[in-house]
Amino acid sequence: MSTVRTIPTLPANHMYVQGLDQTPANHVALSPISFIERTALVFPEKLAIVHGELRQNWLQTFSRCRRLASALQAKGIAVGDTVAVMHAQYAADGGGSLWGTDGRRSLK
Repeated sequence: MSTVRTIPTLPANHMYVQGLDQTPANHVALSPISFIERTALVFPEKLAIVHGELRQNWLQTFSRCRRLASALQAKGIAVGDTVAVMHAQYAADGGGSLWGTDGRRSLK
């Protein structure tokens, strides 16, 4: 049996909440790329992917993503180019849409 844990939030007028506007010192927006890079740095040996017999940690996942990016670049793909992904469960297009078995959803 699993227990659902909730993270308590402090009221807006609490002394630890006041004056904590987002600054470079306390906030960094994560993109999918920076998320994988940061996770590989912080949790390199933590399990990231389980697919059948495949077990891959975050460092291996980041390394594989970098190799894919290098291979695309070697084929002439550059920043701003559109790349489509075909997958058994879904397909994503460069226009910001996810095509699943149940229809199209916007990723934007």
